[in-house]
Amino acid sequence: MVRDSDDVFPALIERHFLRLIPWETEKNLSRLAGQWADAVNASIDDLTSQAVRFMEEELGTIERMVSRAADRRPAIEEALATLDSLG
Repeated sequence: MVRDSDDVFPALIERHFLRLIPWETEKNLSRLAGQWADAVNASIDDLTSQAVRFMEEELGTIERMVSRAADRRPAIEEALATLDSLG
């Protein structure tokens, strides 16, 4: 059976592109995975920065509270002495 040239070229072109599908799929999935990895890493970096800022703010708050607190040791020692004298 002799094929007409109109039948041969579309079949060749179709086979050519069908052979490219696995490579193109793998290439594009690899690119997509790379983009996802970049996005996830950027999110992790952002969350890390937020956590560090939060901890620095908390530490600053605690330092301010401690520096403003009055030394209550004498009052506590006096209360303990009073309790000892009662017992």
